[in-house]
Amino acid sequence: MNNLRTFLNDSWRFYTSYLFSLSILVLIPTIPFNFLILLDYSVIQLEFDTTWYFFGLHAILIPLYLSAVIVFMASRLDGNSISFKAIYSKAFRFWPLMAVVYLTTSILIGVGFLALIIPGLIVMARTSYAQFYCVLENKGPIEAIKKSWNETRENQWILLIGLVVMYSAIEVTDWMASKTLTAIGAHYVFVHIVASILNCTLFSLPIVFAFRMYSDRKATIKEQQDQVFEL
Repeated sequence: MNNLRTFLNDSWRFYTSYLFSLSILVLIPTIPFNFLILLDYSVIQLEFDTTWYFFGLHAILIPLYLSAVIVFMASRLDGNSISFKAIYSKAFRFWPLMAVVYLTTSILIGVGFLALIIPGLIVMARTSYAQFYCVLENKGPIEAIKKSWNETRENQWILLIGLVVMYSAIEVTDWMASKTLTAIGAHYVFVHIVASILNCTLFSLPIVFAFRMYSDRKATIKEQQDQVFEL
């Protein structure tokens, strides 16, 4: 549990230190998306559950800004500072591969949740490094998922608990904000805008945690290799 506390503290410190940049990276592609939703709500006025194409568009966009967040975190870890334009130039190259990784892992996690929830949480934890192997190590989607499954075996429970904590914090915060705004009579468009910005702001939190553990795993492997070479 001491390791979990350390990873959570380190993740929170990194997240709060780069909160503005992480939020902007997610907001860049989602602003047009949310504008379309508001247009639907306010002008076209279709029922949200009938606008299935919004869910499809969102699923397509997630791998893009997820790749951008990963590129940003890796650059900061290396002590580099690169522009948002350069970050997204790299992110666009990984977009198709990340889309496959995202879709595949989402299906696997969904199947796991159908099997009494716990298997879904385990799959979520065991595949959480796949995104990093894809973007940072140029692994193909299937190879990235397989490698993530193997490399997370030792720390799967720390990963699982940490991710549950992070995602729970997001859900609770989003729920409280929506309930509060609705209770004071805020217009649904305003509630949607606030919820969207909040989701964009919090999106990176579990990604930062998984990246912290991924980086620790990489450092451990490198240390072991260095010890072998010294022998």
